[in-house]
Amino acid sequence: MIKMQKGYLLKGKSRVVTDKSIIADVKDEDFEEVQIAIPVNQIKNWAEEIELIGLDEEEEF
Repeated sequence: MIKMQKGYLLKGKSRVVTDKSIIADVKDEDFEEVQIAIPVNQIKNWAEEIELIGLDEEEEF
């Protein structure tokens, strides 16, 4: 199964983010909206990693 996620490609670069604010000092027009295909198994792996390093706690990380 695949999860489709909206992302933003930084024009002229090989970088895609899911939140434009991750990259500082870049204007909205410097991004192109794209769709990212993420296998559910990858999401499960990320969730396990987050739990293992303790980032699943209530505190901000």
